[in-house]
Amino acid sequence: MAEPIVIGVALREDDRAPLALGLELVRFMGAPLALAHVFAYDAPSPVSADAETAALEGVALLAMASVAQSLGDDLEVTLHAEPSTSRVRGLRAAAAKLDAALLVVGASHRGPVGRVVPGATTERLIHAAPCALAVAPNDYRPGPGGIRSIGVAFADTAEGLEALDAAAAMAALGGATLTIYTAVAEQATAQRIPAGVAGDVKPLEGDAAEALSAVSGELDLMVCGSRGFGTLHGALVGSVSAALAHSCECPLLVLPRERRADVRAAVPSRPESVGV
Repeated sequence: MAEPIVIGVALREDDRAPLALGLELVRFMGAPLALAHVFAYDAPSPVSADAETAALEGVALLAMASVAQSLGDDLEVTLHAEPSTSRVRGLRAAAAKLDAALLVVGASHRGPVGRVVPGATTERLIHAAPCALAVAPNDYRPGPGGIRSIGVAFADTAEGLEALDAAAAMAALGGATLTIYTAVAEQATAQRIPAGVAGDVKPLEGDAAEALSAVSGELDLMVCGSRGFGTLHGALVGSVSAALAHSCECPLLVLPRERRADVRAAVPSRPESVGV
């Protein structure tokens, strides 16, 4: 089976944003869909561990089946329940077991509507996920056209090239426009846009995270690497992805420090009739 897009579900009524974003990405990339839920469990004794874990897993799977049914009959969905005392460790384990191309989670429910403000779990996953991580803004609802515009933060580094390659592959797949935000020379950067992709290069000045946040409202998806590259004209002074996660006005896709090519590799060859 192709590498799936895994949506981390908390099984709450206010947990629809990750589902909405995950469905958009599944349809956009043509990837399989898996739902993953981490249920809190710390076995009181080795003797009862197996039976109690199985009982709690059954309850979680039943609840996830109800969620899967609400997504529509046109999707084939697999369900995965992971026991753990930590949601971060549980989602990491689920994504690793499923060999996920992408893990989708939600922002903090305490943040403003329409912005990515990560909670503790999401903040830790930005730097610890075993695969690419997509973060849905609070109360995210996709536009009528789906994902039509993709932006990528580009620095002339190995990680910047990986981010650009992944964003370009997604844009080519779904017929989306690609905007490269960078301090690198525009002409040289424009040459990296693949043939057949409608793209543009826009210069940014000053602090990278602030500049990218300011333009994120124009996009349907922002792609960046997980390592920091500081100010666009300065030294490495921090993580742009972590800072951007607190202010981005569109879904944010963060490539991991390892296995960064997963998103690009997960883009399948599809018939022209399959679109967004």
